[in-house]
Amino acid sequence: MPTLHRRDLDPYSELRGREPRLLVFNGSGEAIVARIAGSELRRYIGGHLFLYQDRRALPEIVSFLT
Repeated sequence: MPTLHRRDLDPYSELRGREPRLLVFNGSGEAIVARIAGSELRRYIGGHLFLYQDRRALPEIVSFLT
């Protein structure tokens, strides 16, 4: 089985033509949101543990998913 490398992945081509309901919550999400219609970008305080560091994060994500 060939090894996949991050540099070889193109998520934009995988999502082209689809209209997923997508919530992006990272620091460099502008590029993703700009290419996917209907997507939302939300920024939260903190790093990898932002769910614990920003009290708004978990309720907003749960609300989005339900």
